[in-house]
Amino acid sequence: MSQPAPIAATGSKSAVERPIGFATAALCVLFLLFMTGGITRLLAGGASDDEAMASSEGYVGVQLMAIFLYAAMSVLLVTHWSRVRSEFLAGLPLWIPVVFAVASVAWSYDSALTLRRVIALAGTTLGGIVVISLLGTRKFAIMLAYVLAVVVGVSALFALALPSFGQHVSDSTLGWSALHAGRWRGLYWHKNQLGPIASMCFGFWYLLSPTWQKWSPKNLVVMTLSIVTVLFAGSAQAEIQLGLPFVAVLFADNRFRRFRTFSLIIILFISIIIGLFHDDIFSFLSSLVGRDADFSGRTEIWDIILNTRSVDPIIGGGYGAGFTGGLADIINTVIYQEMKNAHNGFLQQYVDLGLFGIVTLGIVILLYLFRLVFCIKSNSPISTFGLYFYMFYLTTNMVDNYALRSQDIYWFLMSSFIAVMANRSAPVDARGEPCEQPPRRSARISAIQGNALR
Repeated sequence: MSQPAPIAATGSKSAVERPIGFATAALCVLFLLFMTGGITRLLAGGASDDEAMASSEGYVGVQLMAIFLYAAMSVLLVTHWSRVRSEFLAGLPLWIPVVFAVASVAWSYDSALTLRRVIALAGTTLGGIVVISLLGTRKFAIMLAYVLAVVVGVSALFALALPSFGQHVSDSTLGWSALHAGRWRGLYWHKNQLGPIASMCFGFWYLLSPTWQKWSPKNLVVMTLSIVTVLFAGSAQAEIQLGLPFVAVLFADNRFRRFRTFSLIIILFISIIIGLFHDDIFSFLSSLVGRDADFSGRTEIWDIILNTRSVDPIIGGGYGAGFTGGLADIINTVIYQEMKNAHNGFLQQYVDLGLFGIVTLGIVILLYLFRLVFCIKSNSPISTFGLYFYMFYLTTNMVDNYALRSQDIYWFLMSSFIAVMANRSAPVDARGEPCEQPPRRSARISAIQGNALR
């Protein structure tokens, strides 16, 4: 059976030499599962209506699991500080938007709601750093791939064996439910949650697989199941994201370096064509995936948000509470549909934390990009995964609200990758494990030693 392609384990050498205990590894895997959202609906008692999806953290089971896991991550940070230290310090910029979100409790429309969500945001950030530090990058990617595979597999099983739970059902009290009736949602509340998770599962299994000639039956089964789940979920966003791993390999894997210039020319040409004929092209492309050119009404919501006076443009309405200040009522009046978020991660940041929030989040996104570029230049094996997630994060937040969302896989992975990509120059052996790095010598010392050898 083929082994996953090696990727850099960028933690300290001691973190690799001393394997973590079973309990610690189990906690890390449970945290990964919780961040995927694969058990959230089960912890909420199987609730399936729109109100439950909007306030899942209000359920006792979800709260208790979150408190337990965040406390466990804090304990692991203290007890394994020597192994987590470098990644924690490298991830300090992640706390800039988190600290600003914490400060927003002071002016939030709903201080109690904001306080609950910023605690979860801090726990998500800390967990992202601690888990990848303890597991190591290679094992982290493998564990995440298996967790995603389990979630997708169980979701497909529920969709087929228990349709009342695993599929959308038509409900006269919910205006959108008839549109989604019969679509797979599996362990999640909505098809647009399951679809991207299944697409991400396909991406990680594809990137962890060696060349296509060596794919094992297991790889093929998981990737096929992921594609089938995406198609039956009917998430247009997830369908498009199925192509992201191929783009990541093209631009981050040095084996395809000769094709990059040609690919960039093609992308530039396509961008110019889209810019000139964007209305017709968007209408055509959206029709191919069964959507309309206004992203199923999202552009109308965005227009209301950008033009309404109920949004504070400087500091927003408080983290997670921007829609509690009357904005939801305004949108409901215009489009006759109750909305709980902006359906765009960056606009949601604007609603919650204003322009200052956009700036703090932009710092993190730019830092990720800079570290990613250095990883690609240094031919780091993690660069392919880093580029894949970067594209996945941006495309997801164009149509959904996951940019700075607590208790969620997207910000969790953003925290994880930023923390480890700072160690891009660490030397690795053939298996992707850290190896001894010779101490650096100044040019003068090298010259003296060279003369002495003569």
